[in-house]
Amino acid sequence: MRASLNRRFIAKWRKMQSRPYQPKPFFASYIAMLIVGAAGAYIAYMALYSWVPGAKKDSLEVAKTALTVVAGCGAVAALYVSYRKQRNDEANSDRERDRLFTDRFTKAAEQLGHDAAAVRLAGMYALARIADDSERDRETCMNVICAYLRMPYDPTSSQVDRAEENVRRTAQRILQERLRPDHPHCWRDADVDLSGATLLDAAFSRAVFKKALFNGAQFYGVTLFGVTKFTWRTWFDEAVFHGTVWFGHSRFSDQTTFNGVKFRNQARFTSAFFRHAIVHFNDVTFEAEADFSNAEFKEVASFENVSFSSATPPVWPNNKRLENGRLVSVDSHT
Repeated sequence: MRASLNRRFIAKWRKMQSRPYQPKPFFASYIAMLIVGAAGAYIAYMALYSWVPGAKKDSLEVAKTALTVVAGCGAVAALYVSYRKQRNDEANSDRERDRLFTDRFTKAAEQLGHDAAAVRLAGMYALARIADDSERDRETCMNVICAYLRMPYDPTSSQVDRAEENVRRTAQRILQERLRPDHPHCWRDADVDLSGATLLDAAFSRAVFKKALFNGAQFYGVTLFGVTKFTWRTWFDEAVFHGTVWFGHSRFSDQTTFNGVKFRNQARFTSAFFRHAIVHFNDVTFEAEADFSNAEFKEVASFENVSFSSATPPVWPNNKRLENGRLVSVDSHT
């Protein structure tokens, strides 16, 4: 499975490379410019000779003026040659850079498919380094890391592979650190797809996501999304949080859905801010405390068919209560 994953991403990465610079035939272009220059000189000579008073008596000055036109065309041709040389140098440099990155990426992707965990770990760090060095290739490297975390893994198994667990925790840490604005190689405007991923003690506090997909993800241990910014659409549908999760002081700026989520332990949304008009928490199961104290919802917060723990009633924002599957203001119903 790892080998198949590597082949798909290597092929995708190669297709994403930009088209190299293809210069036009030099000889034909240069001859054309010389012909244009000679024609311009001839036209200038004939125009001056025919229309300028006294030009017929001083044909030498007319010839000098025509030659000046030729010299100007020569200067343009020289500029073209210089421009062409610069573009060729840039194209050669781009091709060399593409070759080096292709070699590095291919080697890193192959390492992720290795049987030895230490080699896979080296592949993770190699991908992170490539993404740090090349903003153009960053998305592909991040997609490979996310795809690795989406591969099947059961941390509750009695025969859990601790070496593989270390590789996965390293992959998480690479994402977590580089999604924070204070990291020297911050991966800004990142679209993160961890749908169906298995995450262990995920700590995305202070991270900034653009599009975040966590549909069907399995979160084990303590999960931290505190002070996190979700700048675009966010999906947690059908995700399962097996341990405590904290979304305190997080900001959700666009469509946000938690439909069908299972919170098997404490779920804290203290002081979270939901900017989008409609936020969905439909068909959610809270098996322990659900804390929404001081949370802000711009307009509609939908909590249809939600199941709460009988031992710990939910904590709603001040002056809010749940009514017919909607979070409404207490003042408007008094």
